[in-house]
Parts: sequence; C-alpha cells; structure tokens
Amino acid sequence: MGNKNNNPTINPSIIQSLQDQLNSILAILIQLKKTLMQEQTESRKKIYAKAKELLGTDVTPEDNVSDIYACVETVWTIVKEATGHSIGGSILVGTPKLYECLIKDELFKEVTEPLAGDIILSVTGTGNGKLSNGHAGIIAFYGILSNNSDNGLLQEKLSLQSWKAVYEDFAGFKTHFFRMI
Repeated sequence: MGNKNNNPTINPSIIQSLQDQLNSILAILIQLKKTLMQEQTESRKKIYAKAKELLGTDVTPEDNVSDIYACVETVWTIVKEATGHSIGGSILVGTPKLYECLIKDELFKEVTEPLAGDIILSVTGTGNGKLSNGHAGIIAFYGILSNNSDNGLLQEKLSLQSWKAVYEDFAGFKTHFFRMI
C-alpha cells in the first residue's frame, strides 16, 4: 500500500471510524458535564461562591481560636454565611466536633466523589500519629479552599491529590466528603 513517493495512504474508512469514535467520546463528555452541573445543588453553589468570594481573606478575624486551628471555624463560617445554616448550632472548633455534627446533620450526607462546594475533612485523632492535627476545607473546581494555618487566610493551597498524599498516605487519616443537600 502506498503512492508513487512511497508514502503510506490511509484508508478513508479508518478515518471515518476514528471520527465516529471521537464524536462518541465528545457526546459522552458533554453528557457527563451536564450531569455534574445538575448535581450542583443550590446550597453547594452558594457555599462554593461564598468561599471563592472570601478567598484571600481572614474568614475568622475574631480569632476565637488560633489561626493554626481555624480550619473548622472557617468552614463553619462559610457555610453559615452562604446558606444561613449553622452546622451544630454554634461555632465549631476542631475536626472531631465538625465530623460528629456533619454525621448527625440531616442537611448533609457523606459522599465518596466530591464536587465543588462539598466539605472535605480529615479528623484529628484518627491518623497514625505522624501529624497531630487533621484539616477541613471546601472543595473547589481545581483544588481545596482552606484556612492557611500560617497566616489565617482562606487559600487554594492544596489539590485533592496533594491533600490525600499528606493526610491519607503520610498521616493515615481517612478523607471524608460531606455534601449539603
């Protein structure tokens, strides 16, 4: 098979078959995007929007707890300001308390596949001891919005992959995701 210049020729039916396959993949990706957008509940949209609005600020300037431990208060404040809902009733401190309240809260369900606006949580006291504290944040489209313990600012510092590398692989914490329904 070839032409005068010894260049191979491509069978037009192979090209058509590849085009059909690419169109099928594109259709699947479009449907997947639609499904993900439909799963974006109003509450999660509000939580994500509020977190993005507060990005780069100290969400808890009153410093009820030190910035080192303010991740739960930051998440609580974002959810409260975005939805009016107070997880656990009053301001929470500590990942064990946040976990306990989210498990009991009828407006939240634990999920395995996080989407933007979900809460991510690794609970203090449940790891292998290599890290003394867990952490909490809000899932974003490309990373995790969480309190930076060094400066108290809400930042998008970790990706889901880097969170799991630190909190699961290194420190032995389980990563939980909670969705407001």
